Amino acid sequence: MPIPDFQTLMRPLLAEYAGGEERPISEVRAALANSFELTEEELAERLPSGLARTFDNRVGWATTYLYRVGLLTRPRRSVYEITDRGRDVLAVNPQRVDLSVLSQFPEFAQFRKPSSGRTKSRGVDVGTTDVTETATPEERIGSAYQELREALIAELRDRISAVSPTAFEDLVLHVLGAMAMVRTIPELGRAVAATPASTA
Repeated sequence: MPIPDFQTLMRPLLAEYAGGEERPISEVRAALANSFELTEEELAERLPSGLARTFDNRVGWATTYLYRVGLLTRPRRSVYEITDRGRDVLAVNPQRVDLSVLSQFPEFAQFRKPSSGRTKSRGVDVGTTDVTETATPEERIGSAYQELREALIAELRDRISAVSPTAFEDLVLHVLGAMAMVRTIPELGRAVAATPASTA
């Protein structure tokens, strides 16, 4: 069968956590692949960019949405557990959980709303929840980019907030060091270019 889209994966993924125990997403991803009877070839299929496997990517997005609206909690990195809200959603939606179901929660709009300073692209608000069918491919790409950017920002914030003060200090020093290198490399290049060649 074809690889299910990320919305189709949402309810089966949430149901995998219905037992209440903490489970690593890798274990659940394997269970979903088995449940949907995906072949080795299908599991090996990659996105057009080649950067990730299609199925892994779709499971990742389904997980991100379920986590962001509070249906799953993440006690540790890559390990999730169902919440009371998640159990309620399973009970009320026995057939399917998708973006239309998730949109009832305020966290959904918060997750997908434009960040301050975001602009509109050719008259289409790239931060809105819905992109109309009349949007051009460029506009749809813009919307997807902004959604991915917001997800990455939220993920980074989560990871930073979870580290110890010492690890955070190390991270800040590393970033400052990298910023200094970015400024220094062009200056170094100009200095080398201005140095007369050796006559030896």
